[in-house]
Amino acid sequence: MAFVIIGVAQARASCWAITPQIRTDLRVYVIASKACDQQQAGESSVTQPPQLRLLRHAHNPAFFGGMALLYYCLHEPLKGVFKFARQGAHQGDALAEDYLGNVYSSGFPGLPAMPHKAFLWNIRSAQQGFPFGEFDVGLDFFKGIGVRADASPGAFWMSKAAHAGVIQAMDEMGVLYWKGVGVPTNDAKARKWFALAAAHGDTEARQWIASHPANGAPPHATAVTAPQPAPPPAPAAVTTSVADNQQTLQNLQRFWTLYFQASNAHVVDFGEPALVRPVRFGNPP
Repeated sequence: MAFVIIGVAQARASCWAITPQIRTDLRVYVIASKACDQQQAGESSVTQPPQLRLLRHAHNPAFFGGMALLYYCLHEPLKGVFKFARQGAHQGDALAEDYLGNVYSSGFPGLPAMPHKAFLWNIRSAQQGFPFGEFDVGLDFFKGIGVRADASPGAFWMSKAAHAGVIQAMDEMGVLYWKGVGVPTNDAKARKWFALAAAHGDTEARQWIASHPANGAPPHATAVTAPQPAPPPAPAAVTTSVADNQQTLQNLQRFWTLYFQASNAHVVDFGEPALVRPVRFGNPP
């Protein structure tokens, strides 16, 4: 599972029948995430936040899930993540179960990837109501990790995670409704989920909203105007006058000579000024 930030999970917790242990897991998730951010930024060298030490002394298995998350976030060897996740998972902690599933999904030197075990632990976490377990099970169904790929159950679990406040799940639901994957195509619902994800800082959701304005206008359009007809092409420049074209003059002379011969006319001049030399027929009067 990618490192995810809880969006509105805590605010919506009352809407879900979650157990006290899951509430603890959600608080531990936030605590471990903040500790990871501080250590990455060099603000603190804390490896075990005080709150986690309290859980350890209380023999609460959420301690192991928090440590697994912290190791995972800090890119520590997966062997350490596996150690903590396995201890917590076998005590029924949903956070630890989810991370144990992630370790089995990727594997590490000495432990090959085991997709079926990955799905087994992820689904245990999801069935307890842990939002990130629900998110990972959704991904498992979409990607066919340890289970036959099936978009419908994938969308079901992804929806549960999105409603619980997982920002990445909100973005995924926007994509699913937009493309009609696992759910009927619904632009309004797609926009709703993208808007929720964007409101919590999701970059991809913001990009989608920017490129799909609600009024249907082209992206970043400032005004819509009727297309203007292209101006007619300018006439080609005349570089040579008719009088300078000898072939044209000869053709004109031949035409009018034959014309006047046929009409038996007595014309001395042609035109004023004459375009061709005077045309004479018979005896002038």
